[in-house]
Amino acid sequence: MRDFIAVSFFYLPTLIRRHHIGLIHANTTATRFIGTIAGWMTRVPVVWHLRNVPDGLSRIGLAFFSRWSSLKSVIAVSEHTAKLFPVPIHKKHIVHNSIDLDEFDPTRIHSVLRDAYNIPQTAFVVGACGRPLPKKGYHILIDAVSQMVRQFPEKDIRCVIVGGQNSDKQQAYDEAQRTQVHALGLTDRVIFTGFKSDVRPYVCGMDVLVIPSIWDEPFGRTALEAMALKVPVVGFRRGGIPEVIGDERNGLLVESGDTQGLAAAITRLMNDPQERITMAE
Repeated sequence: MRDFIAVSFFYLPTLIRRHHIGLIHANTTATRFIGTIAGWMTRVPVVWHLRNVPDGLSRIGLAFFSRWSSLKSVIAVSEHTAKLFPVPIHKKHIVHNSIDLDEFDPTRIHSVLRDAYNIPQTAFVVGACGRPLPKKGYHILIDAVSQMVRQFPEKDIRCVIVGGQNSDKQQAYDEAQRTQVHALGLTDRVIFTGFKSDVRPYVCGMDVLVIPSIWDEPFGRTALEAMALKVPVVGFRRGGIPEVIGDERNGLLVESGDTQGLAAAITRLMNDPQERITMAE
């Protein structure tokens, strides 16, 4: 608490005055509180950038500081995220996340996925990308792939999960997924790539990318990146995902946690290559 007071009331206001700063941009819970106080002391306008999901305690603080005169505008990455923050409506603005299309131009990126893991060009590859955490729902994707393999034993279906581990929680979930894959007899079907500093050469080698998150993603940037790489996307209908994936237009949406529905959506795209192309355009 002492550090919070020192930074908010003394250190940051001093820096603002010394460097003639004209705008304070805050994009985490702590910086929103600190920045709003410092802006009030220095009469410098403050802008909040909302790109996460607030917990109970932070919501109380956000509701309090959102009414300070120094806070002029609140930018949320999605309509869904904006609704979660107790902020006066006249201060809220929606600006969806964006990406540099040149960086995700599939004509400039060489896919390494199939060569790196000896996946035939004729195989159907469904994948996911992100940190291995229970809320990401990769276990549901694995169950959906298991259903597909049982239903279509003649098809070469592969599942690739791109993402590494950097915490005990992530490591535990990663191990649980591997145990699940072994129990379902999918060790020759499911591939865990581990951490990749650049995921583009792996995502662009997929036929379909799935976002099976069972929590409310604030936006869903991964879906945007996959679309730019001309990879159709399937996701659960929750959080900010429906604002990125237009159901039946550039992807398919499934009710959250519906394993059978997810398997059906992936199967639909697997059996219709032309629809995959159309949705990816």
